[in-house]
Amino acid sequence: MPFDGLVLRAVCSELRESIKGGRIERIYQPGDKEILLSVRTRGDVYRLVMSADERLARCHITSEKYENPPTPPAFCTILRKYLEGGRVTSIEQPGFERIITLGVSARDELGNLLELNLVGEFMGKHSNILLVKVGEGIILDGIKRYTHAVSRHREVLPGSKYIVPPRDKKNVLEVNPEEFPQYLLDAPFDSPVSRVLQKRFDGLSGFMAREVVFRAGLSQDLTVEFCGELEMRLIWEKLRGLFHEAVEGQFDPQLLYNADGVPFEYAAFTVSHLSYAKSVKGSMNDVLDAFFSFHRYASRVHIAKKAVLEKVKRERKRIEKRLANCRKDMHDMSKASEYRRKGELLMANLYRVSKGMKQVILDDFYSGERLAVDLDPSLSPSQNAQRYFKKYQKLKTAADRAAAAEEKLSNDLAYLEGVETSLEMAESLTDITEIHEELASEGYLKQVSPNPKKRHQEHPRPLYFQSSDGYDIFVGRNNRQNDYVTFRVAKGEDLWLHARDIPGAHVIIKSSGQVPQRTIEEAASLAAYYSRARNSDKVPVDYTLRKYVRKPRGAKPGFVIYSEEKNLLVKPRRSIGSG
Repeated sequence: MPFDGLVLRAVCSELRESIKGGRIERIYQPGDKEILLSVRTRGDVYRLVMSADERLARCHITSEKYENPPTPPAFCTILRKYLEGGRVTSIEQPGFERIITLGVSARDELGNLLELNLVGEFMGKHSNILLVKVGEGIILDGIKRYTHAVSRHREVLPGSKYIVPPRDKKNVLEVNPEEFPQYLLDAPFDSPVSRVLQKRFDGLSGFMAREVVFRAGLSQDLTVEFCGELEMRLIWEKLRGLFHEAVEGQFDPQLLYNADGVPFEYAAFTVSHLSYAKSVKGSMNDVLDAFFSFHRYASRVHIAKKAVLEKVKRERKRIEKRLANCRKDMHDMSKASEYRRKGELLMANLYRVSKGMKQVILDDFYSGERLAVDLDPSLSPSQNAQRYFKKYQKLKTAADRAAAAEEKLSNDLAYLEGVETSLEMAESLTDITEIHEELASEGYLKQVSPNPKKRHQEHPRPLYFQSSDGYDIFVGRNNRQNDYVTFRVAKGEDLWLHARDIPGAHVIIKSSGQVPQRTIEEAASLAAYYSRARNSDKVPVDYTLRKYVRKPRGAKPGFVIYSEEKNLLVKPRRSIGSG
């Protein structure tokens, strides 16, 4: 995610056209490292987001809706105190550094004019957002506060002097052609040239550094060792040309998508070195908003998924431990039989045993062999026999209880394994909410929905595809969706599919008649992909008519038994036909 100086230069250029001269109406802090400014200018309202999150550090206009905490954090309160009602007078970027300074003219409670700078520093884990008083250069506050104990270069505390982050790279436009080769030759000879460019020059991410090398007509893997005078001249021309385009404002922002339609990169200029990527062009702010909206949502999904998954794994370990204890108790039943045999032998040979004996050797009428029976010398012969019968009964009771519990625990374990698979396949907060509510209804988790009755009235949202032959296909990605597609969407003559003996999706082909083999294979490939075996080369998939699928009484969500099935071996596919 290359939020580099070139991207920020494009952002600043667009912000000068949109929010410069605008009035700051409202300020929010939706996250601990993120602020949102509502700026009104020429009748339009723009929402500017600035983030100091190391993974999502950025600054751009956004149309996304953010949830705000009921009580504003301290930093937000400071920003509101000084900036609300103020006007954006300037938008500056020093060189091509990842720093933006919004100059704001505002007034204090007494009506005195205040000149302030809202500074955004977008440098990975060192990112920060600060409010600085112009003239004095004093920090009023920072979204991340720290002392010299954390950074020997500077501290960020109210009342401290603002010191710009240390600069250890050169501005390309301040370098002459004669100097340029030395910046490469100072690096180890096995260093990739693109990596050296990124480390030596301001504003250049590794992504755009590779683009520069590609534009020069050279291999992106080119190392310093094989970079001669010709290669250096070609690289210099493309590098300098790129930064001249930035100065002239000749940007061509684009958002790059992978084969699955996921935005994975963005740039301020046309990207040529990724021929496989699809691209969409737009303003720099729109490109960034689309990219980060997707990844913010993906991050929320990941966090929510991880939280539920941890609870499921914890519950699964608890059940595995109980199941192991059950199986141990059942295994100990072999000892119980021995205790019973010894008790019966003692009862049959009371006349040969006396109180005070520690052991007696008896003929075992079960095996025909002689058997040593240990005794408690403080007990009578009859009491010793009863002692063995009690041991037998204790183990037998435990084994009977374990046998009764084992089936339920095994089913619970299989159920949770299926839930884990559903969580791994979950792609939205709705999917995760459905799984959470299912677990709550089964007693594994606490119900957290503010209105569970309303939530359960909503229909699940299975995936929908259309086969190459035009047949409708529905795919459940969790137990709630599986029950829905199997017992609500499907009719008796529709075709039902599931990966064989593997937790995964219930898949329905709406047919009520003959289904082309191609459609069956396409639906089977979906059943294979949306299962625990999705990363396998080939997956066995069963299919049968829906009328041969039933849910046993009292079975857990998603559990069914089926008959009259056929099967085929298919390659997992994420999508088919049109979906």
